[in-house]
Amino acid sequence: MTYDALDSVSRAQFMRSINSIFSETTGPMKNDLLIQKDVTAALDLQLGLTSAVTGVEVHHGFVHLAGRVQTQADRSNAERVAMRVDGVTGIDADIDVVPAIPPRAMHTR
Repeated sequence: MTYDALDSVSRAQFMRSINSIFSETTGPMKNDLLIQKDVTAALDLQLGLTSAVTGVEVHHGFVHLAGRVQTQADRSNAERVAMRVDGVTGIDADIDVVPAIPPRAMHTR
């Protein structure tokens, strides 16, 4: 057996060992599409936040949220809910806080 063959066997064994360690400690990794679906479902369960958060994009586990909510608490809640989803590695929230206009104020000129 040449050095190169031994070296490639060692690398292959090393990679199998590393993959084994990660799969035992973190479980199988979720893909971005599944994470996106789970974040959207979690936001929907949380008082219908999906109507306010109109965009959920995921890239390598990093979630980008976009939309408008009425309060800072809703914005924080959306971030917290998304971060709890398995597979999410980080959050970028591009969520504007736009308070609701009272009906009476809309008619006043």
